[in-house]
Amino acid sequence: MRREGAASVFRWRWNGLLDISEQQQILELQGILAGFICSVSDPDRWWWLPDSNGLFSVKSCYSFLISSRQVTMLETTEAEALSRLWKSDVPSKINVFGWRLLLNRLPTRMALHRRGILSNPFELSCVFCFWHREDGAHLFFSCYFSKVVWRNVLKWLGLSSPLDVEGIDHFLLFGEFFKVKDKGHVRHLVWLATTWNLWKMRNKVIFKGDIPDTAVLLDSIKLFSWIWFNGRYGRNVCCPFSSWCLDPISCIQST
Repeated sequence: MRREGAASVFRWRWNGLLDISEQQQILELQGILAGFICSVSDPDRWWWLPDSNGLFSVKSCYSFLISSRQVTMLETTEAEALSRLWKSDVPSKINVFGWRLLLNRLPTRMALHRRGILSNPFELSCVFCFWHREDGAHLFFSCYFSKVVWRNVLKWLGLSSPLDVEGIDHFLLFGEFFKVKDKGHVRHLVWLATTWNLWKMRNKVIFKGDIPDTAVLLDSIKLFSWIWFNGRYGRNVCCPFSSWCLDPISCIQST
């Protein structure tokens, strides 16, 4: 910043190219600073613009965020899937993970590429197969490795129907296959355990150099789903881990 008479002139320098959203933010900042006059005689102070008195409060911040949010209308199937998701008896962070997965908001390699974080094309491949670029649809549903995992999960549940769909359709169809009367809150428990452990293994491959293993993954899916189930029904039902591994449907029906 430098002075030109009574006016303050700002000169911006950037280390890299700005994307569209950053350029828009610069325009908004320039609009805010357009009427700014630097005074060397007055002390610096903070002024909270959303409040007429310039004072920050959590309430004014919350009101500002609510008023400036963008409302997105969901499709009927999206709304139905999210409604079922939030009713699932799993830890809160798993519900949030499922929400991000269904709305395609997980930081997959292609998502990071779109944000300009990953630029090397060799870093965009799926860590399970290395044949396709890693987006949510491929990573969780269409990758050969993931398909083997889903087949093993369905076999464990005593189901044989294929799940040749992706994303929200996969979530809803799995719930229809998982026929447990009056147990809607656990209908997607195994689905969430499967996708969560796929994501965890993906991260271990990237950050720890682990080798993908479908057998290890299935064991982890059984363990996590049993822990979540017992966390909700442990006092009302006796379901040892051995019984859960043999017949999870019977364990759920016994509640």
